[in-house]
Amino acid sequence: MNWGTKIVIGMAVFMAFIVALGARMILSDKDDLVEKDYYERGMNYDEEYNSKKNAIEDRVVPVIAEQDSVLHVKFPGKAAGQLLLKHAQDKNLDRSYTFTTDDLGNYKIPVQGLSKGLWRLRFSWSGERARSYRYDSEYIIR
Repeated sequence: MNWGTKIVIGMAVFMAFIVALGARMILSDKDDLVEKDYYERGMNYDEEYNSKKNAIEDRVVPVIAEQDSVLHVKFPGKAAGQLLLKHAQDKNLDRSYTFTTDDLGNYKIPVQGLSKGLWRLRFSWSGERARSYRYDSEYIIR
């Protein structure tokens, strides 16, 4: 077999590989990058933006730290709301918590049930000033 035949066979194998990947992508129903309610979220973007701006302006952004297999979240004051933990690799690992802090603004999340890796944390809460707040952060659980 000469080198020209080997090049043609190599190109044919590569093209078959690319076609197979394209077919797999088209036939796959799983798409974790697009949220199901993207249209509704787009319509409510102003509220989301104002909530994020309120958190920065009022200086109520939570501080996140991990210690002894517990994720410690410290708010500047008392807060109540919802925390959404989204895993970067698989949406089946996502968790949602409804939280109320203690009088000092502390909230604890056990890390034992969470897989290691990059997590996106989305806090939505209302504080003592009766304003809505939102804060998005990324955290790596080791």
